[in-house]
Amino acid sequence: MPSSKVSYVRLLDIKPSPENDDVYKSIDLDDPGIVELARSIMLYGFREPIVVTEDNFILSGHRRYAACQRLGRELVPVRVEPI
Repeated sequence: MPSSKVSYVRLLDIKPSPENDDVYKSIDLDDPGIVELARSIMLYGFREPIVVTEDNFILSGHRRYAACQRLGRELVPVRVEPI
């Protein structure tokens, strides 16, 4: 059963999945959607942590990751999947 435990890790330790840009368009930190997501995270916090593999590759949350880069966040909430 996957762990639902949320912990905090340094944003610098998280790595975007190399396949993400192939599946989705690359993320621009100045995209209005990223700007709004960053604003929402700043005001209300996270609704869902960034989901990463055991070696810190992002499974879900590339846009949240980009928004946190835009905000200059050092620590972010993550949920680690046993992959």
